[in-house]
Amino acid sequence: FQGIPYSLEECCYSPLYLLSEGAHLIRSLFIATDEHSVSILPNLPPEFFSGRFLSLQCPFGTLDLEWSKKEIRRVVLR
Repeated sequence: FQGIPYSLEECCYSPLYLLSEGAHLIRSLFIATDEHSVSILPNLPPEFFSGRFLSLQCPFGTLDLEWSKKEIRRVVLR
């Protein structure tokens, strides 16, 4: 810590904390995982009518996802 006191309460005010929480919110638009299931494109906004999401880390592997016209075209689970 290089002599700088660190507490968990201060991490909520860090810009890096806000960036990581924003990344989690954006990821939740495309995939939602549970202990035993995966929901693909659960909250897809109309602006993302086609796209690709590569190397998504899931609890049971890595997922590559591709969609077009708001329909899933390809899913690869490793």
